[in-house]
Amino acid sequence: MQIQAYILNIQPKTRENKIYLYCKRQDGKRQVIIDDFFPFFYVQTNNELLLSSMNSIIKYERVQKKRLGKNITIFKVYTKFENFRSTIDYLKKNSLLVFNSDLRFVKQYILSKGISANTLYIFSGEMVRLGRNTFLKVESMQPVDESYEPVSLFLDIISSASSPNNPEANPVEAIAFGKSLDEMNIITWREDSELPQKLFYDTTNVIRVDSESALLREFSEIWERIDIPVFLNDDLFDSRFLLRRCRKYNIFIKNEGKNEVNVSSYIKMRELDYKHLDETHPLQLANELMGNDVENIRTILIECSKLTGLPCSIITDMSFAQMMEWMLIKEMNDRGELIPERKVPEQFMRRKIVNLPEEKIYPNLWIMDVRLVNTKTIMDKNLSPELVNCDCCETEICTKKQGIFSSMLDSMYSRFMRVSEMTKTQHQSALTIRKIILEKLLQTAYPFFISVLNRWYSKYIDNIVFSQNTEVFKEISNLLREKDCPIVYNDEDHILFQNNKHQDIAAFLRDEIRENIILNDFENSIIIDQEEFFIRKMAAIKKEKVFIYGLTTTSVPDIILQSRILLLRHVLKNEFDEAQKLIDIFKQRIASKDLPASELLIKETAHKKVQDYESKIPFVKALTLARQKGFYTKTIYYLIKPGDENISDRVALPEDTEEYDPNFYINNHLLPFSEKLFLRAGIKAGIKPQGKP
Repeated sequence: MQIQAYILNIQPKTRENKIYLYCKRQDGKRQVIIDDFFPFFYVQTNNELLLSSMNSIIKYERVQKKRLGKNITIFKVYTKFENFRSTIDYLKKNSLLVFNSDLRFVKQYILSKGISANTLYIFSGEMVRLGRNTFLKVESMQPVDESYEPVSLFLDIISSASSPNNPEANPVEAIAFGKSLDEMNIITWREDSELPQKLFYDTTNVIRVDSESALLREFSEIWERIDIPVFLNDDLFDSRFLLRRCRKYNIFIKNEGKNEVNVSSYIKMRELDYKHLDETHPLQLANELMGNDVENIRTILIECSKLTGLPCSIITDMSFAQMMEWMLIKEMNDRGELIPERKVPEQFMRRKIVNLPEEKIYPNLWIMDVRLVNTKTIMDKNLSPELVNCDCCETEICTKKQGIFSSMLDSMYSRFMRVSEMTKTQHQSALTIRKIILEKLLQTAYPFFISVLNRWYSKYIDNIVFSQNTEVFKEISNLLREKDCPIVYNDEDHILFQNNKHQDIAAFLRDEIRENIILNDFENSIIIDQEEFFIRKMAAIKKEKVFIYGLTTTSVPDIILQSRILLLRHVLKNEFDEAQKLIDIFKQRIASKDLPASELLIKETAHKKVQDYESKIPFVKALTLARQKGFYTKTIYYLIKPGDENISDRVALPEDTEEYDPNFYINNHLLPFSEKLFLRAGIKAGIKPQGKP
């Protein structure tokens, strides 16, 4: 039997040792295709007896691969999903070298099959029945040169959320959906006056039903058509919440295969009018690019999916650096190269700081991004790890071959330049998005060769890039000195300088250094705290063109963040009396408990299991309390209640109390930032810690 269908999502079923491909046929119907798959890795050893004696190994075979350009014979080892990690750990304890061992199962499958998501395939196989469901068990798949444009809608699940950590306790009061925030439809069984106030949109297109079950039945038909649901509320109230509420009424909808996106934090950033200066994640672009239309979010995800071949569901969990690493892995795999392990997972290069900025206000600050200069060095000098110490040349790096990485980056850079030229004459949002994504990927490329923590670190390449970076910095320093523009801060990636004479510095620098620098200018800037100064922690208040470092150093309630932004605006306008009044108002409202506990909830997200956290910080205590109650959401809300114990012992879930400790929020969240802000502005404020003489 043959079926033509687009691959939308790919997920492993570890207990079954199968990969599920969630597809959409050309007639619009969904089709699940299953494929038997055993994960594999490579191990370099002469001890074949060890491999044959291990029960966890299903089979192994000798294969020919390349290790940094040199042909080697190596064992390819297959295991069951459940035995994959333990088998690798055992072999590593026996001092054996393993490769391709830290790739997720879906990525392994994509590499081994050479497939891409959002692409049309002809699947051949037979229909099989597993439980109540019928699947196509694939025998072969052949790509067709046609891509799919998924259906995407904004979704807002509206609930009073009386129990924020336990969504099952909350009914669905309304569901808003639409392609634009300006044209949302609402299904509800509530009267308008009973609905929680929504800040994101206005609508008159309301579908009235008589109950929550009727609402969910009406929505289930809409849900079936959506490929990329873009949720406007946080991940406590996403498809899992919908599924649980639907089961209550014997309504069966599926979220498997959906490419879910959550933009709640970026919507909140838009409301507060600030952004991250350096968008390290595709969805951070939403804060700048999406406007009120879902189309740009979909375009961001589809562009990233086309470049990487990965499903959108995986893209949403990746940074640009992780996408770039995957593209390098894919290129190496296509050339028959082994993939070394990452030495320390999820660790990236810490910049070599040249000088720390002074903590104060800087008028007319410019930020220069030179990461593309570093990537261009790799391309121009043909730097690639498999070329170092090659056999065919007497030089330290091969001069007869084109490097795998340098050729890939050169191709990507050429595409970036073509798209950049097109954006000058064609004003299309899709082209602009494509240009930004290519730029972000190219910016993240070079650390994979010069950080000792990464897979392909080369001391030789590190020295060349660092030497070239030093020369570029000297050249830029001299140019800025000519224009009397003092440098505030620099590292290997960025240079912060002042343009106090309001010169056309952008044109001057671009003429001298051409297209490989990116400039952002700010009318005002302030550095609150220089501790661990990294560009990715910087933010910008968009309306006033204000740059700030130190706005959010810890997890703080939204209302505290809002107070910081309001305070910053007053200080930068020299409205110090108004700033002091604002502090006093917030201080009085918290001290008198005029603010409800719901306004002071601290929200944090777990990125690993509770037992894997070594520190006993308040968030871990909150996570532990939630698990004890049977709440297994990643996002946790908690309060700090009154008492004399240490802070972690005073953590409480909002389900258990509405009491909070005013002194904690004033002394830990409100006042420290206010004091530092006033000091950086060169004034002394009459700020006293709450509850102290």
